[in-house]
Amino acid sequence: PRPPPPQQPPRAPPPSLLPLPPPAPSLPPQPAPSLPPPPPSPLPSPPRPPPPQPPPSPSPSLPPPPNILAILNARFRRSPFSADWRAGGELAGAGVLADAGVLVHVVDGWEDHGTGANMESPDQSGSLIHSRCGFAGGEIPIYGGDARKPGFVLRPGVVHVLCGKGGDSGGHCGAWCDPSLGSVGEAARLQYPGDGCWGGSWRPADFGIFLERTAEWQRANRRLVYNEIIYDGLDVHKYPEAIEAFFGDAMAEHQAFKAVHGWAPPLVELDLSNWQAPFTNCVTAC
Repeated sequence: PRPPPPQQPPRAPPPSLLPLPPPAPSLPPQPAPSLPPPPPSPLPSPPRPPPPQPPPSPSPSLPPPPNILAILNARFRRSPFSADWRAGGELAGAGVLADAGVLVHVVDGWEDHGTGANMESPDQSGSLIHSRCGFAGGEIPIYGGDARKPGFVLRPGVVHVLCGKGGDSGGHCGAWCDPSLGSVGEAARLQYPGDGCWGGSWRPADFGIFLERTAEWQRANRRLVYNEIIYDGLDVHKYPEAIEAFFGDAMAEHQAFKAVHGWAPPLVELDLSNWQAPFTNCVTAC
């Protein structure tokens, strides 16, 4: 017998059939390295302030309202000769005090209770003072001739005037004067008080000729005489605003008025030698 063929060494298995090496032991998971916290977010910037506003445009300056001294002095210089002494509404034949010349009442004891604060008599006497009868060295004529005597100023447009007289003659209206009795140019030759109607009463409608005639007479004869204007005292009783101001030593009258009405017109000083601005100072607030 033939001898058996020689034994071939076993073939090595192909690499793909070789056993895989055991897997490497798994390591425990390592914690991720801690990162530093992010920096804090910056705070938002504060809002920018608004741009400055331009200064407001100055409002046009208005002149201050005239005070009582300016009002009275301007009226004193205003001519009453051509003023509108128009007919009064409530009183037939009466006129309304015009805004020319200043009607003053000097306290004379004929007022009820002795003051102008509680006047209840219809016929009251005052004097219309104005600059047109003045001359150098003369003094403004008022009843009593003393600016220290207490008195008050009547407000235009409120008080009814009943009649006028060239001089002091009793406090009531009487026979009416005729405005045609002579012209103003003849006044210098007339007798006292220069109105051409001694003792008679002038209607308010004729106040222009009456006041111009007496002013001419006083300048020509250098003799200053206060006139008498009869007005309705009941207006003062009904309308407290009919008293525009007190003057002279009238603090008692001023306080009595305030006690009755809760307010009082200003108290001012009167300079009878000043023919341009006789109302000079405020004693109380103006």
